[in-house]
Amino acid sequence: MEVDESPEVTTAGEVVPATEVVEAVEEAPKVDGTPTAVGSLRSILSAEELEVIPGETTKKIETYYEQKLEEFLTAKALLETAKTNVEQTKVDYEKQIEELTLKYQDESSKFHFSQQSGKELRLELEDAKQELTQAKDKLKQNDLDTARFRRERNEAVNERDTLLNAVERRTLEVGRLQADVLALEQKLKVANVTKCEALAKLEEIQSKEFSLDFKEKRMDKELSMRDNQIQKLSDDLHRALQDLQNVRRDQ
Repeated sequence: MEVDESPEVTTAGEVVPATEVVEAVEEAPKVDGTPTAVGSLRSILSAEELEVIPGETTKKIETYYEQKLEEFLTAKALLETAKTNVEQTKVDYEKQIEELTLKYQDESSKFHFSQQSGKELRLELEDAKQELTQAKDKLKQNDLDTARFRRERNEAVNERDTLLNAVERRTLEVGRLQADVLALEQKLKVANVTKCEALAKLEEIQSKEFSLDFKEKRMDKELSMRDNQIQKLSDDLHRALQDLQNVRRDQ
């Protein structure tokens, strides 16, 4: 069988290699009783009329008939091949659309969850900032109290030194002042402990604030990546839907 030597054949909007057409024609089932050129002539002309036709003319008719029959079988096989390819393409696109839809829904859920987590982290950060402000105010007040206690202690010590010059005359007064000094020193110790605790709390809050800032930046980065992924999936879904519409339109 003679076949066009061109590497490709175009039909129904698709390019099919010529080798596939040849194989499809050769593998197509041969129908018993397919009329031949001679059989067709005998069904139209009588034996006497056939004898009148020159043998060369009969051979030309047979060649033309065989050529047209081959073209018909080729077109038929090509049509079946194109139809099969279109159906398979349709199935592939539908499967791809389903997968992209599921992936899009999953990424959307993750995106909404990330947004909610980001809101919660921002709320925690605001709470931490408020605690930090309160701790700073408390630390400032403790510093004022400590300065006042030191001033009172210094004044008491000075007063004690002055009264020591008159210890013989003011023994009882000195005892009272010493007690006052001890009480003030105890208050100073308590103030120092309170200050240390406030400083420790301040360091803890600052550490927590740094951690929350880091989490917020990381969350913003993840949200940006989610946005890009969702946009890419949306573009892929749109292209797949457009391809499916084109396939259906070609059918």
